[in-house]
Amino acid sequence: MSWNVGLLGTGNLATLFAREIQKNDQHGLFVQGSTVEKTEDFCKIHGAFKLDAQSPVDFFLVTVQNDRIDSVVATLPPNIPIFICAGFHQSALENVGYLYPLQSIHRACLPEIEQIPFLLDVPSAFQDLGREFIERLGTNAHIVSSEERRMCHMAAVMLNNFGYYLFKEGLQMVPPSLDVTLFTPLLQQTLKNALSNGDLQTGPARRNDQDMIQDQEQRISEHSPHLLGIYQLMSEQIRKKYHEL
Repeated sequence: MSWNVGLLGTGNLATLFAREIQKNDQHGLFVQGSTVEKTEDFCKIHGAFKLDAQSPVDFFLVTVQNDRIDSVVATLPPNIPIFICAGFHQSALENVGYLYPLQSIHRACLPEIEQIPFLLDVPSAFQDLGREFIERLGTNAHIVSSEERRMCHMAAVMLNNFGYYLFKEGLQMVPPSLDVTLFTPLLQQTLKNALSNGDLQTGPARRNDQDMIQDQEQRISEHSPHLLGIYQLMSEQIRKKYHEL
């Protein structure tokens, strides 16, 4: 099965879709970016065509920023399936659904497609289309409700976006004389513990070790003062969960 795909956007997620779609030369890829220059550059890089009113599109993938989704969707035909791949829209159009990638995606370090589970939240009329498209790309589509999709998105922000920030800031504290890869086993075990069904929380706040907490607060205030509030908030929340305050 081959499709002509209309791709709205030229950012990280659009780059991933373009890479995967263009692996099959039977597919057609028609692209529209936020500017003519971005569209032309993207098409040149990925061997795609510019999207216009005459493009023979079977369905659309919308990968633009959240605040542009409604305006972009309003310009698209009402009789062709539209998959929003990030964010959400306000309209109740019957031809609009969601194809959300549960993965961190940046064009500088794109994951392999099989590393990306997709959450499919679409009208039943084109549910099979969304599932087949994703499976043909080489991964799986999981049927979810709108509430399940929103909760998964929120969880992803906590785990990935906030987690990434904390990981990067934490690694900045490693003495420059040491290789940060020393922390690879710790990060791997942290993920393993988090995915466990048991409660494996550790650390000074879990033990209610006030001397250690105060010492680390002092060090953070000297070396990374912008993180002091985060340290105090996280320590307080962990202590509240495990100890009477």
